[in-house]
Amino acid sequence: MNYDPVRMDYIDGRLRGLSYTAKKVSDLYDELMIIQLELTTGLPKSPQIKSKEEAFYMISPPVYHNRYAELANREALVFYQFRRYADELNEVGQYLSKLTAEEVELLIWRYEHGKTYESLGRKFHMDKSVMRRKINSILAKF
Repeated sequence: MNYDPVRMDYIDGRLRGLSYTAKKVSDLYDELMIIQLELTTGLPKSPQIKSKEEAFYMISPPVYHNRYAELANREALVFYQFRRYADELNEVGQYLSKLTAEEVELLIWRYEHGKTYESLGRKFHMDKSVMRRKINSILAKF
């Protein structure tokens, strides 16, 4: 297998951003649940006030209106983002399921704990160049 530095950087970035992706999936799921709750309750909602100044200068009482169209559009956008991040998370999960326990452990130390090749080499009693090649060979399986 040929070493492609651009591909390795891409995979490296994907694994570095894995915790962000997982948090994003969780946050988007929560937002979807809130939107669906609002859509199913059918209660009229007033327009949201964006700042204290806006509330201070508001002359008339808030106008209550039905926000179904606004919520439906927001739901579609959030669902699209949720699917995109969830698909990315699933793709990384499938990749990790193909690896051995030792390979996964190395990736956890590298990406979850943020260890350098040098510190990993000391931990596993290897030279840092050997550790770099070992991790690159694991990343090449992506």
